[in-house]
Amino acid sequence: MAIFPFSQAVDDKTFIKTVCHLYRISLMKVMPVSLLLLLIYDFMRFGDVLFPKQYAHLHIQVAAFATLILLPLFGTLICIQDAVGKETPIDYKKLFFYTATRFLSLMGCFFSMLVFPGIVFLICIGGYFLLAMKGLPITLILAWSALSVFFVFGAFVTKIVAPILVFTDEQNANDAVENSEQMVKGYYIRTFIFSLYAILLLVFLSKFSYMATGYFHSLKEVSPWVLEGIAQVLLLIIGPWSFALLLAQKYDLQSRHIAIAPSKPKLNIKIIEPKKESTDKSREDKLNF
Repeated sequence: MAIFPFSQAVDDKTFIKTVCHLYRISLMKVMPVSLLLLLIYDFMRFGDVLFPKQYAHLHIQVAAFATLILLPLFGTLICIQDAVGKETPIDYKKLFFYTATRFLSLMGCFFSMLVFPGIVFLICIGGYFLLAMKGLPITLILAWSALSVFFVFGAFVTKIVAPILVFTDEQNANDAVENSEQMVKGYYIRTFIFSLYAILLLVFLSKFSYMATGYFHSLKEVSPWVLEGIAQVLLLIIGPWSFALLLAQKYDLQSRHIAIAPSKPKLNIKIIEPKKESTDKSREDKLNF
């Protein structure tokens, strides 16, 4: 039985069970894309060692280009999970081509998403320098820095579903951002919590080797390459769960939005009805050549 779309809104417990079920049945199918994403991520982090010393500075430019490849691949992973959730056949070649064609819409979506968070970010920076100029305690300044991260992320939440809509619903940048804001409206806290959990899980897995030695000092005796290898395996296997969570959240918000649609004004969508055939003989004669 297909998982998506949801026939009705589900509670939190059922939602998490659905995410875990989607993750389990799609893990092996997304593994090739996950492995490719991991290789590009590793190249962006450690790729400078592959360059001769005189060309090491070129790694930054190549890594920037790799980022452009990384973004559509995230869409490919989402599309594979979406296909698994809908029980539709998966053609990797067609999916790669499809997500590549959605690149411009994705970039436009990101630019639209960055406007308000960018303003919030500038305000947070201004607050940071203001606190520093006032000579306030360093703990207060650090606390403001930590809160600033949540403020900026909170500004993204209303548009968090937009990139997924670009791929799964084939929407353009403007429609995706606008529909994301409408879907999240009324469910901001729920969306904030689930989205933050998905992002923090990816951050934790990517920083596992660093955080492990920070919390467990005895691990400093272990080779950092061993810890990094463990982190890579965890990111490869557990990482897709975060994307399954974000995808299921998109369908959950859509089901909730549809459920309350009758009580809200309809969207301004023009429906063009087909014209009735005319029985006028003179018009029929004009059409007969």
